[in-house]
Amino acid sequence: MSKSHGEIIARVPNPESREAFARQVIFGHGNGTTPNVVSVREAKSLAESHTQELSKAGFDTKSGTLLNDVGPCTTCPFKSGNNRLDYPTGRADICNNVPCFMRKTEAGRELKLVQLTKSKNAVPLSAGEMKKLMPYGYMDGNSSYVELTDTCYQDKRYRNYRTLLGKELGKTVTLYVGVKARDGSIAELARRTEVNAVLKRVHRIDLAGRRGGGKEQAQQRLISQARALAAHKALARVATYFEKIVAGAFAVKLDKTLRIATLSMLNAVSNDGLRDVAKRRGLEIKGQYPRFANELAKTADAMKGAELFGLIMEAGVAESLQYWKGAYGGTVRDHSLHVLKVAGVDLSALQAIELAAIKEKRADRDRKAKAKAKKQQGKAARVPKPRAGAQN
Repeated sequence: MSKSHGEIIARVPNPESREAFARQVIFGHGNGTTPNVVSVREAKSLAESHTQELSKAGFDTKSGTLLNDVGPCTTCPFKSGNNRLDYPTGRADICNNVPCFMRKTEAGRELKLVQLTKSKNAVPLSAGEMKKLMPYGYMDGNSSYVELTDTCYQDKRYRNYRTLLGKELGKTVTLYVGVKARDGSIAELARRTEVNAVLKRVHRIDLAGRRGGGKEQAQQRLISQARALAAHKALARVATYFEKIVAGAFAVKLDKTLRIATLSMLNAVSNDGLRDVAKRRGLEIKGQYPRFANELAKTADAMKGAELFGLIMEAGVAESLQYWKGAYGGTVRDHSLHVLKVAGVDLSALQAIELAAIKEKRADRDRKAKAKAKKQQGKAARVPKPRAGAQN
């Protein structure tokens, strides 16, 4: 192990994180007992998992009162831009003390919950209540609650619910707040009936169609379901295609280089995209606020060159498909369209197939329901009516 390795390890301030990072550097992707030191380049890449971007912080980085024993991030020696002696490379807004960052994130979250409770008379929701409302990490369209940051598609200007409610929030509309298990962010919710009443009275917008199944909304929901299934199959085909196309093309000695690229690629993909990859691969990512990139990177330890390449290509496409999957789906990015084309994947065709399958299942369900109802009506008709004047 070189001096450069030691300097990179020494930059991680937290003892526990530093020990875990040192083991990663010393033992590499081995069994944890035989030294297999990674390259300096890979060590730098691995060190990125022990840092956080201050620009994406969920708290006020200028505040010096979030924690009693810690000052503001703007003057902190663990901010790369404030201490180029210890952190000579990389962006200036990088926090190199992740445990402190997480403590401030939690403190900032608690502070915001308190502020919302006081200013808007918000009702805090427990973790159990949030799990029931958001079992998959997001608010279902048929839920009796509305997430205020969501777009109201019945509004011609496509504003979010919070903007539309305005001063009514906290007055005629009760605000509910809770922590999302998916990423630890704060969810602001309101009852759909209360929101609908305000939007109908103030903006002449009726949300009942969103739940009641107007033809347009019902069709959009079917398309959304079909696209989610199509995206799942598209990811599988992309990974399989590129695994086969490069199988045998990479020598074992190139696996380390691909692992570096894999971790970098996964860190550039959102949690929603990585969740789709994990789900398709049958991986269960545990933890309240999981770092999906790190967890998926661990599974890559057992992969060879072709499999790693397939994972990289799949993750890139998964990120682009996040917008396409929605009921009012966005466009797929050009580079992902090219990857899909090379892999022989036609999203429109997959969507049409899945949409037809969903409609057929629904039609079959309706036929069975009608047959059951008709059978029950027949039984009711055969029940003899009591004769007039008959005594018990």
